Amino acid sequence: MDSESIIQKAIGALASVEVACFYRAGLSSKTKKLLKALGDRLLPSLSSEVPYLQFADCWPFYFLAEIGVWSPKYKPDVLTRLLEIWKNSPLPDVQKAASMAISELPLIDRGLNPLPEPDSDSINFIKNQFLLDERYREPASLVIGFYWKKPWPDEELAKKIEDVETGMPGWHRNKEFILKALKSGKESAERKAHGAK
Repeated sequence: MDSESIIQKAIGALASVEVACFYRAGLSSKTKKLLKALGDRLLPSLSSEVPYLQFADCWPFYFLAEIGVWSPKYKPDVLTRLLEIWKNSPLPDVQKAASMAISELPLIDRGLNPLPEPDSDSINFIKNQFLLDERYREPASLVIGFYWKKPWPDEELAKKIEDVETGMPGWHRNKEFILKALKSGKESAERKAHGAK
């Protein structure tokens, strides 16, 4: 991953997928720490504009998130970059890898505004991706919609989330997190409204 060669960087990223898959069965605290560091080391090359390196760098985030060892909590810029790759890549395989990583990464508090404010093109992109009704596009669209609080109001977002099943373990975890956060936010707003009367 530290090589000057882009091909070697891609090989390193894809090898980290194998490492993450190998350790799925049992993770010691030492192994978790090493795998988290592996995710951190992938971040710099995620900024590459080379399609095969983008593809190679997105997949480890999916698998590291799936086994629960890497989160965007301390490096939220990864979400912005994955969204840029998903939105701007002309290659379906790269788009798929980026959107699956978005779907699988553990969610962080949306009050932290981990993504920049969307423009109308970005909002339309998310709406259109959801409408494509594909297993990996729908959940990624909903995750981005959760962070942006757009293009769907919270009640509509909750309904859409309840209807999406993928079989991806990270999406199941994220689905529960979003529904709980939306319910909590609604209850908090209701308490404030009743308290103000």
